[in-house]
Amino acid sequence: GLTAVKNVGEGAILVVLEHRRACGRVASLPELCEGIDLRIVNKRVLESLVKSGAADSLAPLRAGEAPLPARLLRPRLLAALDAAVEHGSRVQRDKDQGQADLFGGGDENGLTLASAVPPLPEAPAWSEIEQLNFEHEALGVFWSGHPIDSHAADLREIGARTIAELAPGETAPDPLTESPAHRPLPRSGDDVVVAGIISGVRPLKTRKGDRMGVFTLEDRQGGIEVVVYTEPFARFERLIENGSLVVLRGRLDKDDEESRLYASDIAPIESVRERLARELAITMAVPPHGRQTFEALAALFDQHRGDKPVTLHLE
Repeated sequence: GLTAVKNVGEGAILVVLEHRRACGRVASLPELCEGIDLRIVNKRVLESLVKSGAADSLAPLRAGEAPLPARLLRPRLLAALDAAVEHGSRVQRDKDQGQADLFGGGDENGLTLASAVPPLPEAPAWSEIEQLNFEHEALGVFWSGHPIDSHAADLREIGARTIAELAPGETAPDPLTESPAHRPLPRSGDDVVVAGIISGVRPLKTRKGDRMGVFTLEDRQGGIEVVVYTEPFARFERLIENGSLVVLRGRLDKDDEESRLYASDIAPIESVRERLARELAITMAVPPHGRQTFEALAALFDQHRGDKPVTLHLE
């Protein structure tokens, strides 16, 4: 299990498991840091454990308290790491020197009682995408969900394909992104729309020296190679970054062994909802808004003309 977490080697895992076997359940970060070799299980290892979710059980809970959601808990655990490591080092140093805990309250093994463990420091909550990205950083996969999940309904509306549908061979439809009626799988040469998160960006140059790029597009089912030739690369280069969540249109090229897409259009996934919107509704209170606000809105709409009607609701 823990071997899947990046930056956590076998030696660090054995240290943690041995501490648990010797002392039972570990209730907090300070308690963990008191009993492990911090030269092996260092701060970098602990950060990876927190980001992966493996340290979620190390939040001290008072009687009657409900566990915090992961996006609130994990940033607080990260914020507590420096103090926990410092505490563990101090306790181990005092033990080596034969000094007792100055504050008392320890058990016969010198471990701090749970009641003496300070609450986790406050820290800004992570957004859903931040939590997923940290899981991906630590595990190499999106663990508790996928960034594309919250856009599933919009992607269904525009007929987007899943990456599994583009792979060679028959693949069952995904109930989160597929309509109940099974659609025929796209064939090589078809123009398709697909969404996902960009990774493995490789800027390249053609024989003429023109810039192009290749990257992997990943959704919750897998990944596919995307080739972006010179003209679309020049238009969409700002979007072609690792971690960008995009929807793209391209020509599918597949055989019995592999598939790839040749992109012709790339857009931020948030634009899908904008394209589906039938109108823009703006509600304003009058006062404080008045003539100056209306003139500023009129100038803004004149500068950025679109194809959707705008409705003003005045309160």
